[in-house]
Amino acid sequence: MNEHHRNEVLLQLILTRPQARPLIDLLLSRSESLFFTVADIRGHGQPAEQLSVQEQVAGAQQKVRIDVEIEADRLDPLLEEIHAHLTTETIYFRVLPILQQGCLGREGGV
Repeated sequence: MNEHHRNEVLLQLILTRPQARPLIDLLLSRSESLFFTVADIRGHGQPAEQLSVQEQVAGAQQKVRIDVEIEADRLDPLLEEIHAHLTTETIYFRVLPILQQGCLGREGGV
């Protein structure tokens, strides 16, 4: 397994589906390349008044999670850019350390 040598973190953004496309476009338009993934998720635990009738019946809120690998010193400027351009609704985020990363498989080895 390859050790992680750069000071990277994982920025997780949780947002509504309508917010996802503009955020993806913003990430793709940045001059420096960013590796990110996008996943549909189901959020649990929100107060019922924050859920649509359909979400209340399903017991979960449909959301999108975007995970961005980014160097720690580039994190705040990215968050500021997202806040300036895309916060017509609340976007939740968390920052997690990347302790190690690599590739498992025939070519990546262990």
